[in-house]
Amino acid sequence: MLQSFSDEQIQALRANILAVKQDWLSDTPGGNPVDGVANLASPIAGASAPSSNVSFHWNSVQDATHYLLQASRFSTFSIIELDVVASDTFYVGGNFSPNKTYYWRVRPFNNTYTCTDFGEKESFKTDLASHVSSADASGFRYYPSLIRRGIPLTLELPEAWINQEVQMACYDLTGRQVWTGTSNFVQQTERLNLPDALQEPGVYRLVLRTQKSKTISLVLN
Repeated sequence: MLQSFSDEQIQALRANILAVKQDWLSDTPGGNPVDGVANLASPIAGASAPSSNVSFHWNSVQDATHYLLQASRFSTFSIIELDVVASDTFYVGGNFSPNKTYYWRVRPFNNTYTCTDFGEKESFKTDLASHVSSADASGFRYYPSLIRRGIPLTLELPEAWINQEVQMACYDLTGRQVWTGTSNFVQQTERLNLPDALQEPGVYRLVLRTQKSKTISLVLN
């Protein structure tokens, strides 16, 4: 049953708005327009990614306070498999099918301007579930562990490793050192191409050293 206000109640409400809540009557938007689109940083161009807890990164957009992230098996996004709102320019999450190509996109917005546009979509391909390591306590993770030449190794690095010189050494199954090198990682998700010294299929151990060491076990086929 609908209940209507009396004339006295309506006058009291109007007086309260005029005296206390004048900003409710303003026709001026409360925030700046969001005109830009989010440029996607990683994963892009069909790069390999784990089938769970994918690290998505994109560039910030001026005046945006939130970002809608969507992922789908279909480039048309006819079926959405990940649909989340983030308040920063990264998100780690999602559970995807192994060995499949997915597409993702981001739409920036704020509390006032929500009718904004998605930027260009990008793609990634999930690895086989058994070929993805679990992140350790520091956040370090790598994939795939079963790898072939021409496929880069993906490293998800702790923040403390960024802009630090990393000493690298690779050993074969007998413990013989087959390669050494250095790198300076500048972002938390990096692609590392296998050195030319790794020609023969087999099991290898790649050791990365900064203040602490990380050991990666690889099977090259």
